[in-house]
Amino acid sequence: MEMKNKTWNFQKLLKQKNSVIPFVGLVLAIILFQVTSGGRLLSQRNSIVLLNEVFNVIIGASGVLFLMSQGNLDFSMGAIVGMAGAVAANASNTNMAMTLPVALLIGIICGAINGIISAGFGVPSFIATLGMSFVLKGITVMMLNAGSIGIPFELSSFDTVPIRFTTMILVLMITYIIFTYTKLGKQSCAVGSQSTVAKQAGVNVFWVRMFGFMISGLACGLIGFFSIIRGCTASTTTGSGFEIDVLNAMMVGGMAITGGWNSKFRYVIIGSLLMAVVSDGLTLWGIDLFTQQLIKGCIFIIAVALSFDRKNVAVIK
Repeated sequence: MEMKNKTWNFQKLLKQKNSVIPFVGLVLAIILFQVTSGGRLLSQRNSIVLLNEVFNVIIGASGVLFLMSQGNLDFSMGAIVGMAGAVAANASNTNMAMTLPVALLIGIICGAINGIISAGFGVPSFIATLGMSFVLKGITVMMLNAGSIGIPFELSSFDTVPIRFTTMILVLMITYIIFTYTKLGKQSCAVGSQSTVAKQAGVNVFWVRMFGFMISGLACGLIGFFSIIRGCTASTTTGSGFEIDVLNAMMVGGMAITGGWNSKFRYVIIGSLLMAVVSDGLTLWGIDLFTQQLIKGCIFIIAVALSFDRKNVAVIK
């Protein structure tokens, strides 16, 4: 009993300080990598690399915010990015104007399928999206013949710092307004807190959850578009590991895996900046991609352990 009380008190302390700890972690990470990299982290030359890291994660985090506030997870994000990129790449070779709309549409469709499986058939979100990720990766490999496909070089003109920065700001503004000031944001938190109570209060839990999956898919479609125009190629590795970066960002930013009323928009910004600094810092240290994935996996396990609210374990869908 005493051990149980100590564990609960520790979790309570974490909740009380969840707005401070992530920010302190961000500051410490910046100082650590800035010093150990010889000042290269915040150098002008590295600023574009850092922006690209932030851009991908922060848009993905903005999309999955609604889903995680409901107590749901999306392990298919990377696969959706790859699928959206592959289909959009094929479309671009027919009509370049269709590249972005196709990428967004594929993202929404994949998100809707996740929603139907999870919200409609009652399959836990992590199982539904994990299974969906294998399906989508398989389809992507078949579409690309286990290789890659090029896109018109003209599309690379959209891969500029001003366009990326403007897109990022617009996405943040739109998701902030929806999450903070509309019913969808409040209802998402209500579903995460206790879906049964929310349903009794008149919330259409099915459509709220569907919205969460679809907005997550939409964000992945957008990242799929920017991923292929960056290198003018869609490959079987596009989007690889994206979901781990995003989920890590949300949880180290302060988001509880169980969601609920404690979900805040600031977790998106702080967590995304922190993970971007960590990813870029590890690269500056000369650590290879596979080792980075190992380190991020360890961060994910630790973040889940710290953010897992055992009192609300039934809330996780």
